Amino acid sequence: MFRLCALFVAMVVVMPIAFADSFYIAPFLQNVSPDGVTVIYQTNENGQGVVEYGPEGKFDQKATGAADEMIRKVRITGLKPDTAYSYRVRVGDEVKEHVFKTAPLPSADREVTFAIFGDTRRWENRVEETGFIKSLMEWKPEFFLINGDLVVKGHDYSLWKPHFDRFAEIGATHMVLTARGNHEGSMLTDKENDWFAKYHDNPNGEPYSHFTWGNVHVVALAWEQTVNPAMVKPTADWLDTHLGDAKSPYTFVSQHFPIYCTGYAGPADNRKQPGDDMLLFKNVLDKHNVTAHMAGHTHIFERHYPIRDNKRDDRNGVHYLVNGGDINANYGEWWTAYTDNGSGYSKPTYTIYQCKKDRMDIRTFAWSEEQKKFVQIDRDIAWKDEATPKSVLTSLDSLKGAEQLDAIEALGAMLYEPAIPSLAKILKSEDLAACQKAAWAISMIGTKESIMALQTYLDDKDPEVRYQAARAFEVAMPEAMGKDIAKRAADDSQDPRVRVKLIGALQLHGDPKLTRETLMGIVESKAPDAVRERAAYGLTRVVGEKDVKPLLKAIDRESNSYVTARLAFTLNKLTGFTQNAEQFGKTQPGERGEFIKKWEEAPKDGVKKTAAASQ
Repeated sequence: MFRLCALFVAMVVVMPIAFADSFYIAPFLQNVSPDGVTVIYQTNENGQGVVEYGPEGKFDQKATGAADEMIRKVRITGLKPDTAYSYRVRVGDEVKEHVFKTAPLPSADREVTFAIFGDTRRWENRVEETGFIKSLMEWKPEFFLINGDLVVKGHDYSLWKPHFDRFAEIGATHMVLTARGNHEGSMLTDKENDWFAKYHDNPNGEPYSHFTWGNVHVVALAWEQTVNPAMVKPTADWLDTHLGDAKSPYTFVSQHFPIYCTGYAGPADNRKQPGDDMLLFKNVLDKHNVTAHMAGHTHIFERHYPIRDNKRDDRNGVHYLVNGGDINANYGEWWTAYTDNGSGYSKPTYTIYQCKKDRMDIRTFAWSEEQKKFVQIDRDIAWKDEATPKSVLTSLDSLKGAEQLDAIEALGAMLYEPAIPSLAKILKSEDLAACQKAAWAISMIGTKESIMALQTYLDDKDPEVRYQAARAFEVAMPEAMGKDIAKRAADDSQDPRVRVKLIGALQLHGDPKLTRETLMGIVESKAPDAVRERAAYGLTRVVGEKDVKPLLKAIDRESNSYVTARLAFTLNKLTGFTQNAEQFGKTQPGERGEFIKKWEEAPKDGVKKTAAASQ
């Protein structure tokens, strides 16, 4: 008996076991055009890709790929535009069957909805945990753009299956176009392990992917083309020529790295981009009146006021947006229309673009930890003809309830200044929800007229109305009002959220001397941490060499880690001596003498002026 068992074990060990081939990566779509589509899937064995397809519900045609490959790419051609087709793929005993729709022909009349998101490599299991795809698909997007960084290391083969599994549900039925990010790796070196290239078929290839879908034209640039000095000018020249031939009502440029970005909510201005590093691209976008620019890389959400020639231009500017898939933005800058509110929100995030005949409606959603669902955190509307906002404004008085709130929100999202008087009347109503929405809309418009409409509401009984009034000052405070705002910012009886915005108003628009005195006083006070942290952040812009000693006294006794780190960052800029600000923030009072001495002894020729001091 023992010998028979031993013989059986030996046979099991030495005899090969045959397994039927199966899917390693399920079918997903690439390069959807009016007359074709690429179906990509991967099996556990080499072979020929085969796809059966036909008009929706039929599989009476067949397309094949190369004779012997593991990542199987099958191009189907000869299809009709804007038409639903069924397709199926068989591997071993498995069958995957789906329906997709071809792209529409270029047309100014064909409205289009699409979605963007980015930096999904950091999402772990959040797609499944939050019901991300269900929420996303409620908007019926026709295709998807990802602003890069699908995986941590693109040249690592093992990381790609989890990515495609995560988005298998939408990838099987819709085109997902990715602007290659730095984590995808280079397309120029180690081509043998360039798995992004092996797994994708971008429309018109890389590094300059582009396609037209109905009334929109999209360009996606690979990351190396936008940051490698040797490639920046050739890429800008290509973009200039290409956009000159683009005739769509809406044009979009997607790339991984932002042009404008507030950076991370940290003490050291990490990844802050004021628009200077990509001047050539910015000029091309302005020249060709590009509708919107989308980027990722920095794992935050922020949206900017329309910008042209490095200035806010509501009617003619490019609509810049950073969606890095998460929530963690820094304090607003002059270009900021909205930065994410880290309190209560988290990844994942997504943005919906609805390109209609008379307007482009942009809505962004984030996961709410409190509500356990996706909620809208921002809205922006670009309109073509003033008849659009005028019609909304004309209807405002006749609307009630949810319709009224949506109209108020739309006017704010349109940045429609003529609506301010009507919105100001709503502020006086007894309907709190309408008052809050009107305050938001006026604040979002963000002009001097907004200030005049909201000035008296800095003392409103409702905290949300007070907050929106303060936010309006952060966007567009006249310098002449600085003394009153400084007094309010220093007032301990004020709501901390309001004070944070008023400090921002001083930093961005106030007299530097008044701002410096006010913010230094707040840092040295017993104000709430959120208020003192905002003041410490703002000081970097307004202090100079003569402020080194006061800053050293303040940092020597500071216990708040963020304030300590931000003061260290500011001292680094002033003296030229560099100390890791975030690490320094972890030290305690009484432990800093060595570093304080180095800041004190920094050579005079090492002094660096801050941005505000040099203006």
